[in-house]
Amino acid sequence: MNRALDRDIDRALRLFRSGRYFEVLQAYEAYLDRRKTGKHYAFKSKKIHTDVFYDMKRALQFRHVCELSVLMLLSGLREAGVLNQINLIMGPERGAVPLLYAIEPYLPSRDVRIVIAQKSGIEQNLWQLPQGSVFQADDRALYLDDTWRRGDTFKEVQRVCNEEALHTKRSTRIEGSDEIASEVTVVAIGVCVNRAATCWSPRRFMPSISWVENIHDPLEAYPEDNCPWCKENVPVESVE
Repeated sequence: MNRALDRDIDRALRLFRSGRYFEVLQAYEAYLDRRKTGKHYAFKSKKIHTDVFYDMKRALQFRHVCELSVLMLLSGLREAGVLNQINLIMGPERGAVPLLYAIEPYLPSRDVRIVIAQKSGIEQNLWQLPQGSVFQADDRALYLDDTWRRGDTFKEVQRVCNEEALHTKRSTRIEGSDEIASEVTVVAIGVCVNRAATCWSPRRFMPSISWVENIHDPLEAYPEDNCPWCKENVPVESVE
């Protein structure tokens, strides 16, 4: 990694440690706290309510926020010693795309590929990869997403990538070769905001994978029929 990038990473870390990262998110209306907005937030698809919402999909549309977030993730990957291993970056279409394309130029490998998993089907509950997604025998992947809760999206993205990788490697195997078709090896996971409780920590369930997060703020949520803020008549805003 070059010195200019090291300086950029160190500058991003100083900004984060000073607490100004939250100020940046607030400035872009991406960090919403009931104590400041006077509202609480409802995840309609999950039927739960919370008093703090990180709208990272909105924030990452802005180049300044996206670059700052990526530099902070690069710092963690540098510390974990996995930057030189990564030759594939993958993530979901909703949430990860800005991060995938912003981080790719900083990775040492000249042959880094980007794989974006997409939801499909009438109810948007099926996952697939675009035609032409390329997998190789030595794939060592970085998974990126804007927010992590319980890892359900990661499991689906990993599953479809593994299925396609096994199919691709079997169909392209050279006759007589000793190469064995294998799944994608995930060496690191990077997220902007980790909202998982300690019991759902990736470090607990996937100790062999390096874990990098910019913010850890466990989600405090209640079922919509037992929400304390609704009982206090605090205005509610639907989010996703």
